[in-house]
Formats: sequence, C-alpha cells, structure tokens
Amino acid sequence: MKKIGAGRQALVGRTTELRLYDEALADTEGRGFAIYGPPGVGKSRLADECLRIGASRGWNAARATATHGASAVPFGALAHLIPAGVTTDDVAAVFAGIASGLDGRRGKGTVILVEDIPLLDRSSLIILQRLSDAGKIFLLSTTRDGQTESPDARALTRGFGFRQVSLKNLDQEQTHYLLRSLLGGAVSRRTSYEMYLKSAGNPLFVRELVIAALDSQTMRNDGEVWELTPAAEPDTTTPQLADLVGTRLSALSPPTRALLEAVSLWRRRRRRQRPVRGRAGRGAAGTRGRGPGTGRSGRAAHPRHSGAPRVRRGVAPEHAGFQKEAAVPEPGAGAGRTRSATP
Repeated sequence: MKKIGAGRQALVGRTTELRLYDEALADTEGRGFAIYGPPGVGKSRLADECLRIGASRGWNAARATATHGASAVPFGALAHLIPAGVTTDDVAAVFAGIASGLDGRRGKGTVILVEDIPLLDRSSLIILQRLSDAGKIFLLSTTRDGQTESPDARALTRGFGFRQVSLKNLDQEQTHYLLRSLLGGAVSRRTSYEMYLKSAGNPLFVRELVIAALDSQTMRNDGEVWELTPAAEPDTTTPQLADLVGTRLSALSPPTRALLEAVSLWRRRRRRQRPVRGRAGRGAAGTRGRGPGTGRSGRAAHPRHSGAPRVRRGVAPEHAGFQKEAAVPEPGAGAGRTRSATP
C-alpha cells in the first residue's frame, strides 16, 4: 500500500510568492519577508523554501522558535544565538553579543526564520528590531490568520523594507498537481476534483485526506492511475486532520457552529433516505440500512469539511447539544414544515 512519507512536500502554486521573496532578498533596502495565511495553507513549507533559497544565494540560515512556552521567558526564542557569558539582564549586551556572532559568519548576511512570530516574547522582538534596523539580518516570519499581533510585532513585520504576502488555497489545477506529487503517479480528474471539493484546495487538508484514504483503502491504483472510490468516506482520520478541523471549528461563532451541525445532520438523514441503485432488497423502498451518515459522528457540510473523514469526538464538545435543539427542513417540505433534528 502506498505510504505518504514525512519528507518535504512539493511546493505547488507559490511561484509568485517566491519571485517576490527573491526580489526582497536582492533589494539593498530589504529587511524582511512576512508570510500570512490560514492554517494548513503552507506557510511553513514556503518559509522553508525561502530559507533554502537564501542559503543558495550565499546567506547564512538561522531559526528562532516561537512558542507559547518560550514567550514567557525573556529572549527564550533567541537563547541559542546569545554568546556564553552574556547576561540577559542587559539588553544592550545581548544585542551586541548576537550582532558580533552574526558579523563573524561568512556570507552576505543572515536570514532568520521565525514561525508564529506573534508568539515571540517582547525582549526577542526588541532585539530582532534592532538587528533589522542595523542591517544585521533579513527576517523571515509566518503569522496565522486570526493570531493577535502585538504592536511590537506589527511594527517589525510591517515596517520599512518588509514585504508581506498572504497565501491562499490552491486552485483546482494546482490541487491536481499536488495529488500527483503526493501519490507519485497519474491521478484521475474525477478523483482530483472530488479531493479539491473536499479540501477547498488547502494543501495540508489534501495531504491528510490522501493519507486517510490510503489507510482505509478507498484510494487505489489500477496500475495506471489513482482512483478514489466513488462516494468514498474513509473510516480513518489523522491527528493533523482532526486538529485542523478542530481549529477551524473553534474559530466559528456559536450560531454558525449550530448551523453547520444542523446542516450536517440534515445531510446525514438525506443519505439514509437515498435509494441504492442496483441493490434491491437491501431495505424498505431500496434505502440504505447502514452507510455514510447512519452512524456515529457528524460532518460539517462546508466544502472544507463536508468530505473530511470522521473527526474524533471532543473537537467541539458543545456540539452535542445542537442535535437536541435544531429543527431542520423536511426534504421537499413546504413552508412551515420542519422536523426535529434529534434521531
């Protein structure tokens, strides 16, 4: 069975962004390149490629890890760049020590990548600002849509000499190319179209859907092309996919989440009532007895969620109450006719 490795994923659909980065890096007044975008859109993958390109152009490459934990420690993200013996109580000494270390490196300069820069502690932001102002570094940063940027972070990444790009999901053709790269062969157009609808072109979503489909054997190769079983609903999921869906659902307002639950429940009921062609005798009036939607968990009907594998319980615990209260239209019902959404 085909396995999707943990290696570097192909970078698809980012030609324009790479060109802008190349221009910023070559600009004598360029100070940095800030990448924005929603979860799973490929900010880290693009940033890694930018770091690699910088190294190939004669720049030194460095990273600073911004995390919730490190944000509570002054200079926590830059600790590996501070020379031994320099006390962190003196900001000027920290700046001088890091700047001296960077000056001692060969090459054009140093490209520093900071992912999730809004999580960076204020002391580290101050040092990065000073290093940038002094022309000691070229700063690469990523910011997830919805993250709250501090005034210091905004002043840094939107200041003089910085360029910003906002990543969007892939289009249908780019999604097809990504699938071919992931699977290492030809993919049917029907399959790539279904995966595009299910993922809305989100690269991480595409990858995790492929892994789930391979694990559940609903994605197969007939020797020539990869095909997704028609109307397939993988019985497996992946931790990253569950986290991605959970992140998106948690960002919704309660009324919106309630609406998604109601629509999802309505879709499940519609599937139970759908006749099974060519398989008479399986149930009353040829309807499904068991199948997608009859079972154990709901799926949001938005294109980004409607085709996703079943997500583990606990992503949004309060959703359970929606089934008891939501009333959804009876299929084909006229105005004013509703029925309880409770099974």
